[in-house]
This record gives sequence, structure tokens and C-alpha cells, in this order.
Amino acid sequence: MATLKDAGLVRGDRDASDGRKVLISATETGRELFLSLLRSRKAWLAEVIDTVVEADQRAALDTAIELLERLAGADLRLAATR
Repeated sequence: MATLKDAGLVRGDRDASDGRKVLISATETGRELFLSLLRSRKAWLAEVIDTVVEADQRAALDTAIELLERLAGADLRLAATR
């Protein structure tokens, strides 16, 4: 955390209701860097898909993505009660 603070990417502010807590938030510079990295990652992924995945494989990729999104959003606590 100290490295991020020193780089001006995050700041720590005391919690108004509990002075023992320090709330960490991104600075404007930190948010800009995060968004830039996110855009770069999305651009890279789009380029890789365009380069590697054949046109006739796109539907299978879409199905795989939908399944992965369901898996990522699964709440195992609910599944355990079934």
C-alpha cells in the first residue's frame, strides 16, 4: 500500500465515524491508470480473439464465455442447500 501511496495512486482518509479506520481510495491518477490498463487489456483480448479464433468458432466461444460468466457468478452457498 505504501508503494501505491508514494506513487500517488491511492490515498488514505480517516473514517469519520471511527477514527481507528483508514479508508483507502484511488486518486484521480490511480483511477486513470486503472482505466487505461483495463482498456489495454480489452484491446489485447479483442486482438487475440480476432487473430486466433476462426469465424466458425465464434459461436462456441460465445457459449464458453456465457458458461464462464455463470461459473464466476455462482454462489456455492446456495448450491449447497439444494
